[in-house]
Amino acid sequence: MLHADWHVYEFRHDRAESTHEIIQTKIGLSPVDVAFGLDYVRRIRDDFGGAVALWTGEGADKLFFENRAVPPTPSIDQLVHFIVSKNALLSPEIVSGLSGIRVDELLENVRSAVNRYPDIEADDAYAHFLLSQRFVRWLSEGEDRHRAATWPISPFFGSTFVELVRSVPSRWKRGRRLYGAFLTALDPEVAGIPLSGGHAAPSTRRFATEYALREFARGNAIASRAYAALRKWRQARYAAITPWHAQLLGGIQSGAVREYLDTDYLASLVRNNQMPGRIAAQVLTAVLAVNSLHEPAASLDSGSHVG
Repeated sequence: MLHADWHVYEFRHDRAESTHEIIQTKIGLSPVDVAFGLDYVRRIRDDFGGAVALWTGEGADKLFFENRAVPPTPSIDQLVHFIVSKNALLSPEIVSGLSGIRVDELLENVRSAVNRYPDIEADDAYAHFLLSQRFVRWLSEGEDRHRAATWPISPFFGSTFVELVRSVPSRWKRGRRLYGAFLTALDPEVAGIPLSGGHAAPSTRRFATEYALREFARGNAIASRAYAALRKWRQARYAAITPWHAQLLGGIQSGAVREYLDTDYLASLVRNNQMPGRIAAQVLTAVLAVNSLHEPAASLDSGSHVG
C-alpha cells in the first residue's frame, strides 16, 4: 500500500518507564498496556525526523457497520442494556463488585446519556452513542496516547465523510460488506490480508459470511446467549497471569491498592482467571492514576507492586 518501504518495530508492553509516563501524561485515560506507543512515536521521530504525523483510521470502522439495536424497536431500558452488553469493557456486576456502586446506578448513567439525544429511532440513537460517547470520549480522550509526541491524522472523522457513510442504507452494511468493499477499492492487496485473531481477509466471501453470522448471533436471543458464553470461554483462555495481573496482586499485598476498590473481590477475580489481561491492564491503569494523584512523585516498579 502507498508503494512505501515497511519498517517493523518491536517493544515491551510492560516497560516500567513507559508505564509510568503514560499515567503521568494521560492521567489514566490510556491503559498501561498501550504505553509502548510512546516509545513507538519517539522511534519514528528519531528515525525519520522533521514534522511527523501519525496516520490512523482508528474508530472509522464503526461507521461502515450496520449498528442494529436488539430488539429492532427497543425501549430505552432495552437499548441501555444492549449498549452495556455490547460496549462495556467490564460487566456492570464486576464494576459494582469492585467499586461498591450499585448496578442500577451504573445503568442510570448510560440511560441519562441516551435520554439527552434528540427524539430519534433506536438505530440512530445507538449510532449517536458510538459517535458521541465512544468516538469522542474514548478514542479522542482515551486511546489517543500518541498526541504527547506527535499529532494523529484521520480523514474518517471529517463531517463530509461521516455524513456520506451514515447515508448508506444499513442493509448494504450487513456482514461488513461496505467495509470490505471500501478496503478493496482503496487497495486490493491490503484487503486481501487476513485480519488478526484468525479472521478472514476483508476482500473474501468468508469475511462477509463470518460477520453476518456474528450479527445474527447478537440479534437472536438463543444465539446471543451462546455467543456470550463463547466469548466468556475465550476470555478465560486469555486470563493467564500477565505482568498486569502480577502488579495488581502485588499492589493488593503491599497496600498500594487503596480503599476505593474491594481488594478481596479484585484478588479473587485475578486468582480465579476471571479477568483477562486487557481488563487487568484497565484496572491497573485506574489504580495507578488515582495513586498518582495522592503521590505525584511515586514511581512504578516493574516487579511486584503498584504505586
